[in-house]
Amino acid sequence: MIKAIIFDYDGVLFDSVAVGFEAYRNITDYLKLNRIRTMEEFRSAQRHGYKMLLDDWGIADQKVREQTKAI
Repeated sequence: MIKAIIFDYDGVLFDSVAVGFEAYRNITDYLKLNRIRTMEEFRSAQRHGYKMLLDDWGIADQKVREQTKAI
């Protein structure tokens, strides 16, 4: 029997922004791109969505896209 349900608004129980920022930095390192080095750049890029970022960066190779998703 379910006794409670917890809703977590971003940043209340877990700070996903910091984790997301680190993931984006790891992806740009993997792609050897010198992008998204500051939290402000990350927040701006995050508005566009992950797939759009890869498109903007000219990443068309499906294997590379899958590897960045794994990162």
